[in-house]
Order: sequence, then C-alpha cells, then structure tokens
Amino acid sequence: MDEKQSAAGAISRPHLGATAGARRDPGVGSLALDPGTATKPGTSTTNEPGIRLAEPPVVPGLVEQPLVFFMPSAEGDAPAYVRFRHTLQNRVRFSVIDYPPWREMIDKGAGFHTIVDAAVEQIIRESGGRTCFLAGYSFGGFVAWATARRLTELGHRVGFVGLIDTRWQQQLRQTNTFMARLRRKIHYLLSRPGDAFAEMNWRLVYPRVVRHCPASLLRALGELAIKTPMTSTFGVRLLVQLRLLAMNGWAPKPLDAPTYLFRSDEFNPQAPDFGWGALCNDVKVIPVGGSHLSLFDPPTIHTLCDRFQDSVQAATRLAYPASTQ
Repeated sequence: MDEKQSAAGAISRPHLGATAGARRDPGVGSLALDPGTATKPGTSTTNEPGIRLAEPPVVPGLVEQPLVFFMPSAEGDAPAYVRFRHTLQNRVRFSVIDYPPWREMIDKGAGFHTIVDAAVEQIIRESGGRTCFLAGYSFGGFVAWATARRLTELGHRVGFVGLIDTRWQQQLRQTNTFMARLRRKIHYLLSRPGDAFAEMNWRLVYPRVVRHCPASLLRALGELAIKTPMTSTFGVRLLVQLRLLAMNGWAPKPLDAPTYLFRSDEFNPQAPDFGWGALCNDVKVIPVGGSHLSLFDPPTIHTLCDRFQDSVQAATRLAYPASTQ
C-alpha cells in the first residue's frame, strides 16, 4: 500500500476493529444518531442493503439550499458523517453516494472506475442538469475528485469540490525518508504484533489474491466466509480493502473546478495543500484544526460546518450569480 492509499485509508486502520466487528442485522431499517455513541468516523459500514443511517430531514421551503453529493470514507457512511450533515441540515442539502457492494466490486474487476461509475450515475440521475457540488472525506475526497473530472468530461458543470482532509501525498514523499518509515514499522510491529501481521497479510497476500484469483472463486470464498460465524466479519473487511485496493495504479488528473481543501492541523509545511495545487489552479486551503480523526468531533466539527457552509455559499454565488443577488 503506497502513501496515497495509506492516506486514503488513514481512518480505516485505527477503527477497522470496530468496523469489522460491527453486527449487521438485516432487520434493522436505520441507525438513529446517538450523540453518546460512535463519535469516530468509520464505526459502521452502511453501504450494504438493509442498513441505512437516519438522515436529517429536508426543511420545507428551503429550495435554495444547494445540493452537495457527499462521498464518505472507505468504510461507507457512519454516524459521525450523519452528525455533520445534521448540523448543516438547515443550510446545506446532502445526497450520500452509495459505493458498490463488495460483490459488485469483484464482478467488475475491483477497479477505482467501478466506484466512480456508480457515483457519476447517481449524480446525473439526481442533479437534474444543475451545477454539481461534490464533497468527500479522506478516501471519499479521491472519489469526489475523480467523479468531478468524469462529470466535466461528460459536459456537466462542477461548481464545488470539497476535499475534507484528503491527502494527495505525492509531494510529501521526499520528506518521508526510508529510515523514518522503517522506524514506524518496527515500532508498530513491537507494540501491536497481532495487528501488524494481520495488516501485512492484507497488504501482501490479499492484493495478489484479488489480482490472480478468478472473480467467481473470490466471490464464492467471500460468500463462504460471511456465512461462517468465525469469519463473518470478513465481508466488511473485504469491502473496505476492495475500495482501498482499487486506488492502486490510479492517480488524480488535473481538474478545472473550484476546489476547497478543509485541512486539519496535520500537514507538512512544505506542501500545505497536500499537493492538490499542482493539479488545480483554483484550490482554496481552509484550515479547520484538529486531527484527521477528530474533524467530526466537537469542537472541531463546529468549525468544519461553519467553514463548509461559507464555502458552499461562496461557490453557489459563483455558480448562480444572477439568482443570489
């Protein structure tokens, strides 16, 4: 897994245990937002049939609210993202992009284009020809970027691309020396040997299995693992890893669209825009504070919501100058 994929999955590793261990009850229709639980992103994967997170209501009469298509992290939608959207419910409308389930990912070759295809299809269906506003957190920011480029290639106008602490690491690699990486890996191996070996398996063995194993056999193995009590969480882990693995060989291309980077305090001063400025002439860096994993927790979430709203409104004025005067 290279540094780009590592950044995309930064939220996956610390919370993968919670994600992989989440119980999935097909009879549950929604997960209500409980302020006292699941304050970290990635604690619930909800892109599978039968489980939907409670969505904030659309306030009648506020038709001028811009519609933003939201791309979650690799784990899918989570209570923390619902909290984010709920906080903005009277100011911004959201439509959450549904990533393809793991079975579809396998059947279609497990490429990043499969995720982008699904996002483009949903956006075209729901946007009604209006200017498209996209936003994504972590891995979701890469999806938003690729989707925005695809939409512009298809002739659709993109008026807002919000990257919530999405880190394109290309310019940071020179400062991340071999010895620094080696020290981190040794420390991780000594402090958490079980997790280290499990992660090594997913990084080294799993990608080779996906590349060389026939799709039908890989799908059958996944189905068998899900039905076996001891490995029932395999499906969730498979889903997340398929999405992260899809980024192998993918690189963002230049994009001509207003881009807003909502950045945590975790950044390299040599590349304060995470390298996105090399791909887009219109990148605005908006400091939010906090860390990558605390952006959706109080008090940082309030700053994020306020600045996200201001940016969406600014983009709306640019996209629809006549209607906002």
